[in-house]
Amino acid sequence: MAVMKSVTIELPAHFHDVAREVAESEGSSLQAWCAKALQGHLLGLAAAAEADWEREHPAERAAFYAEREAEHEAMYAQLAAEDQPRHDEGGQA
Repeated sequence: MAVMKSVTIELPAHFHDVAREVAESEGSSLQAWCAKALQGHLLGLAAAAEADWEREHPAERAAFYAEREAEHEAMYAQLAAEDQPRHDEGGQA
C-alpha cells in the first residue's frame, strides 16, 4: 500500500470555488478531486518523458520491445505446450 502524505495548497478564490463545484458535481471531496488531478498531471508528465526518451533512443527502444516480444512468445509457447493433451506411451490421451 502506498504511503500517503498531506500537502497544503493555496489557490486563487475563483479556482478554489470552481474546483469545489466540479468535485461536488462528480460526487467527490475537494481534497480527493485535487489529489486525483495532481496524480493525473504527474502521470501525464511521466508518459511524456518516456515518449521523449523513446524518440531520442530508437535503438534502445527497439531492443526493449524486441526483448519483451520474445518474452511474450516464450510465455505463450509454454502455455500452449501445457494445454496440449498428454499422451501415454501407447498414444492414448
